[in-house]
Amino acid sequence: VSEFAERYNRDIKGFDAASIHKLSLADWSGNVRELRNTVERCVILADESILHWHGKTDVESEVGLSAAVFSEQDFVSLEALEQEYINHVLRCLKGKKTKAAQVLGIDKTTLWRKLRRYESNPETV
Repeated sequence: VSEFAERYNRDIKGFDAASIHKLSLADWSGNVRELRNTVERCVILADESILHWHGKTDVESEVGLSAAVFSEQDFVSLEALEQEYINHVLRCLKGKKTKAAQVLGIDKTTLWRKLRRYESNPETV
C-alpha cells in the first residue's frame, strides 16, 4: 500500500483489519500480480485514508465495469466505454496523465492521442 500511495501521491494509511483478513483468505491462486493490481486500484480509487475491501468484485464495482451493472438498454460502444474509464482514472489521479497512462497500462503518447480523438469527437460519450 505504501509503495502505491507514494507512487500516486495519495494519503493512504493501509487497509482496515477486516479487509486485511479478507485479502489473506482470498484465493489468489499464487498470482501475486493480481493481488498487487488489486491493492494498486484500491489505492487509486480510495476516497478515505483507510482502505476497505470486501471481495474481488469491489474494484470492478467501484470502477463501474462489473458485467452485472449493464443491461441490453445500456449498450454503448467500446470507444465510449474506454473514454469514460480513462476520464474516471484521470479524475481519480487529479488529471495526472503520466500516472494515468501507467495505471491504464498504455504509453503516455497513446493516452494523449486518445484524449485528442475524444476532444474532436465528443459525441462518443
